[in-house]
Amino acid sequence: DISSCDFDSEQLPDYYRPGHRARLVIEGERVALLGELHPQVAERWKFRRPVYLAEMHLDSLLLRNLNSPRVQPISRYPAVERDFSVLLPEARRFEEVREAIRSLGIPELVAVTPVEIFRGAAVSEGRYSLLLRITLQSRDRTLADAELVGHCARIVDCLERRLEARIRM
Repeated sequence: DISSCDFDSEQLPDYYRPGHRARLVIEGERVALLGELHPQVAERWKFRRPVYLAEMHLDSLLLRNLNSPRVQPISRYPAVERDFSVLLPEARRFEEVREAIRSLGIPELVAVTPVEIFRGAAVSEGRYSLLLRITLQSRDRTLADAELVGHCARIVDCLERRLEARIRM
């Protein structure tokens, strides 16, 4: 079983395009690099279209039991999605947003998904707008409106306090 799996953009070679690259880290160990080849490097090789790379450290991956299937029953109860339009400082990454929300320990939290990123005239300098979709679902009951409101309030409070986010209305 894997205790932690994260993506970040730290310590990547210069031949990856900045902002279009990621490093997969499992339990603190780098196991893969993924991303787009830097356009200047692609031009030197005379590639006419974007080129994407994946470098896997198979020796590290093979040491882990990744082939064990994990089965989880599908809930009979409806999932609820809530969208949040969030203004974030340019330095904040989605992984920080996801981790902050997960740290709340909401048992019904199923997914935190980025839907859209916007930078432009309607967004102040040094910030970007992130449309964030939260999926909540219980395994043993339909979620009540009061529960949903409470969870959403905790999420908004967490984003504002921990990540200097502003919620757009």
